[in-house]
Formats: sequence, structure tokens, C-alpha cells
Amino acid sequence: MKSIVLSKPIQVHNNKVTVLEIQEPTFDQVEKYGIPFSHSERGDMRLDTRSALSYLPELAGIPRSSAQQMALHDVFLASMTIVIFLPVPRAWQSQTTILQRCLVLAHKPLRITPTSAESVP
Repeated sequence: MKSIVLSKPIQVHNNKVTVLEIQEPTFDQVEKYGIPFSHSERGDMRLDTRSALSYLPELAGIPRSSAQQMALHDVFLASMTIVIFLPVPRAWQSQTTILQRCLVLAHKPLRITPTSAESVP
């Protein structure tokens, strides 16, 4: 299970939710919704948005109407989280690592520290 801190709260059964817990997909869910990514002719990984969005309510345990309230930023993070649960071909492993790093960065505030040349005495 992975947690996503939402940038905008959503209503789930009359409760305000700020964190989604995303479960790992099961065999039956993969059979039902398919693999949420494919590859392009160049070998790049391509997100299957329809498949990823189909997983979201079920893996997060929320109604579809609540998922529809999510900010697009949060939908993207949830989709990438779902993709990372699934095994990828060896040729895509570097792209998956990049996705994992992007998810980590997306959850951390950007901090800019001055370089020594910019430091004020």
C-alpha cells in the first residue's frame, strides 16, 4: 500500500479526505482493467490513462464520484503510483526509476538554498 497526500481534499461518504491509501492491484483487477501502460514504437513507456483511471476508485477504496473531485495533479500521482506497483519489462526499468523519483519529488516541497556565491554575510 502507498499513501498519496492530496493537494486538494475530496469528499468521501460525507468525510473530508486529504490522504489516499492506494492498494496494490490483484490478479483479478489486472484481468478486469488491463495493464495501465504500453510501449511506443520507439520503446518508450506510455501511460494508458483509461486503464489507470479505472483502477483508481477501487484501489483507493473510494466512490467514482469522489475520484472525480481530485485535482489533476493528484490524479497523475495516483496513476503513476498504480503503474509503479506493476512489473515492467527490463528495457523500461530506467524509465520506471525516473517515475519513482518524480513521485518522490512531487511529494516534497521544493527548497532552494543559496550557493556560496549567493550567500549573504
